[in-house]
Amino acid sequence: MSGCDSYRPINSCWGYGQQMDNSHSTIQKLSTLYCDPEMSDLQLVVGDKVFHTHKLILSISSDVLKTMLTSPTWPESYKDQIVLQEDPECVEVFGDFLHYLYTGRIHMSHLTVLPILSLADKYNIGDLTSLCIDYMCSHCVATKHTSRVLSWYTYATMCGHKQLERVCEEYIVWNFQFVIQTDDFLSISAEILVHFFQSPDVVVKSELSLYQAIKKWVMKKLVIKDSSESAKSVSSAVQFVVRTIGKHTRFTLMTYSELQSLQDDGLVENFPHILASPIKAALQVHIAQRNLAHQNKTNINTNPTNSSTSSLSSSSSSSSYSNFLQCEGRSVGEISTESPLDGSKDRLTCSDHQLGSVHNHHSAKIPSTSRNVTGDFSSLPSNNQSAELLNISPSRTLSTQWSAAARYDLPRIYTCDSWCTEMVVPEVAKITPGDVLGAFFSTPVTGCEEDDSCYWDWHIDLYPKGVTFKKCMMIGMLENREIDEVLYKTVRLTVTSNTSETRKVKISVMVIGEEEGLEYVVRGLTKTCIFDDNHVLFNISDIIPYTSLHGDKPLYKIGDKRDTFKITVVIRPALMV
Repeated sequence: MSGCDSYRPINSCWGYGQQMDNSHSTIQKLSTLYCDPEMSDLQLVVGDKVFHTHKLILSISSDVLKTMLTSPTWPESYKDQIVLQEDPECVEVFGDFLHYLYTGRIHMSHLTVLPILSLADKYNIGDLTSLCIDYMCSHCVATKHTSRVLSWYTYATMCGHKQLERVCEEYIVWNFQFVIQTDDFLSISAEILVHFFQSPDVVVKSELSLYQAIKKWVMKKLVIKDSSESAKSVSSAVQFVVRTIGKHTRFTLMTYSELQSLQDDGLVENFPHILASPIKAALQVHIAQRNLAHQNKTNINTNPTNSSTSSLSSSSSSSSYSNFLQCEGRSVGEISTESPLDGSKDRLTCSDHQLGSVHNHHSAKIPSTSRNVTGDFSSLPSNNQSAELLNISPSRTLSTQWSAAARYDLPRIYTCDSWCTEMVVPEVAKITPGDVLGAFFSTPVTGCEEDDSCYWDWHIDLYPKGVTFKKCMMIGMLENREIDEVLYKTVRLTVTSNTSETRKVKISVMVIGEEEGLEYVVRGLTKTCIFDDNHVLFNISDIIPYTSLHGDKPLYKIGDKRDTFKITVVIRPALMV
């Protein structure tokens, strides 16, 4: 038995004394060996740099290096100088990587952590791998020029780092509008790009902004193709992405003017055989929708007292859309209707006990059938002409075409003015428990901007500091019992439908955080719910943990004083199955 095997502290044998720890001093002494040529027994050549190292330090740090330096089957075990082939990014950080092996300390940034992780994985240094992953998971937020979250996600999927993959994907999906503007976006692979582009739940400002971002990626690849020897592989990736654009872009959810601008778009000119047809079809859908909206308004204006004509009122388009979401196509004459909104509700209002500012991004007015039609529709084709363009029966212009669109062109999570509203609670710590912030807003049903009747109206209430259940009396057969007032500690959002019409929707709530002056979605959730005669209200409790909002941690607060709570709410139609 060696002396090392039999070592036991002498004090532990005698049963008294104190264990002393001076390991820090030992680590300090070992760190002085880093790049010390006097005691070095191995040189590592990486790029144009030579590092003086020690086989002992390398072997106890890495199983891979130990095998390389001690196994007789490896020629490197007989050499005093080894040349390591590393990627250029890894060459730049190799000195930091070696320094960690000697000291246990390393400096990381958004730009250096990925090559450091690559080296840690290559040489199987598990503790360094864990450090890198922990850093990445807590530093997804960065500026447009320094963000590398897409590259991190790509690497995580390739190497099986599931935690990092999950954290990065969650950040990317909820902050996709920001991510597509980063420098990192233009360097991702076609497969990763398509993976997120096909998702129905990414958060973007509008469908057009997403299209333009993908177009920027494609146009850059086309430039690379013209100047690269690997033009064939680049061309294959571009074709793959463009076919995905033609298939998965929600063209009908763009506005008519946006679609017209795409007809002269550079990407369409390069790939007309893929993109021209879906854009033209979407334009024709808009023409049919605009014609119907114009006809409905004309009927109402010319026959204000005719109940059968006025049945095509403000709810006709939204009702028909609900019907096609249920895959129950009916002709225009079969559309059920409700009476138009009362004029007193024509303006956006907030409850008297609101806590802070409410920014409704859609409009200052809720659509009403009494409003004048904007724009000149005289040049538009008739319903019959629109039906011919769409190659469908005139009597089924709405139901058939919209049913086809509904199965595919369901909206993503759009944060443009039309689809969302913001609720802001300043100085949240001063809020009285149980107080509520309320707002009215409208969301579109289709992408037709001229059809003012195609909107769904909502009332939302935010309870940032719990829900109060008032004191009450419970009536019993033998005795009555008084129930004390109680506060249910939750951060709740309540959504109320302003009609009994059956609607299936997805409600997305995004909680805004702030880091280094950048606002981002720190937490997001989506709930699918159905509103009808018996269910006009839907509660979303615990949109964030109650203690997190009202504790000392500023994760869910923004502003200079980190005392403001802000959420964004998006409500969009869902397919009724």
